[in-house]
Amino acid sequence: MLPAAKCFCLLCSVLINLEFSEATETKSSLFKLWYGYILDIPTGSTTEVGGMTVSMCVFHCLGDSHCRSASLTLSTQRCVISSVDSFDSSVAIIPDSDSVMIQLWPEGGLYDSWTLVFRAQAGNFLSVYDAWTNDDLKHGFPWKSDVPIGCTQFKTDLPCEQTFRSAILSEWEDRNISEVKVVLYKDGVQQHYIIFNGSSTNMTGWFSPHGILSTTWNNPQDADFFSLEGTEIYLGYIRRFQMYGPHDGCPTDYGWMVVVDAPMDDCSQYLSVTPTWPRFMYSVDAGPVTWSVAGSAVGYADILAVFVKFS
Repeated sequence: MLPAAKCFCLLCSVLINLEFSEATETKSSLFKLWYGYILDIPTGSTTEVGGMTVSMCVFHCLGDSHCRSASLTLSTQRCVISSVDSFDSSVAIIPDSDSVMIQLWPEGGLYDSWTLVFRAQAGNFLSVYDAWTNDDLKHGFPWKSDVPIGCTQFKTDLPCEQTFRSAILSEWEDRNISEVKVVLYKDGVQQHYIIFNGSSTNMTGWFSPHGILSTTWNNPQDADFFSLEGTEIYLGYIRRFQMYGPHDGCPTDYGWMVVVDAPMDDCSQYLSVTPTWPRFMYSVDAGPVTWSVAGSAVGYADILAVFVKFS
């Protein structure tokens, strides 16, 4: 006959496992595990718990209303839960074969109340527009094993050799999308954003000066060239997600944002700073910038991300 204390411990273990199973049955789409990584999180936003397994650490995070991410050191069974998301610019994700990283993704993968539907990375030689319109490229949610951890972040210190494209893009007109947000990131930090009305739009038509709801730029609706698909130039459709113009010749072209989506362009200023593509060029300040001035007035983002909200 087992001692009472041991029976009690076994009962606790069974109850924890049952409760974890019930919780994860309904919440399994709310978190993602990545083995081989640990979070370096700012002091003051973490809580440590010892004696944890992977399932117990997940359960502990799910049961804490303040927990957004966590990591577990396998050898010491040390679970560190955090009120900060792994994709926050203050957090570093470090490769560690003895650790597991946990990130919560409530309601379909929210980033601060927005659902990520597209993430493109500068300089990887993958066309942004081709990925955006490719119905054969569909990443579902919850995150699958074919989506590297780097493709869920807005920094570039972890590898991501593909473009993340949610299946939502192929279902655009059936998903009751109310708002669309385009964000440019540099070193994991948001540089500029623009929010559009997504109601009664299609996969490309939402990107319109008439649909702007709010933005960090001043008056981008005044751009002569405002189009996701781009405007045909001498070398073809090369500039996408464009908000620029009027066009009075290469030296005087100005604008708020443009994606150079090919290795060539008939205006040299689009290639003058970074020879790789795609390039996400933007005006650092609130107003438009003349692209040919280059220097600190023209920014080059690492990541272009598109988010949506649903009605």
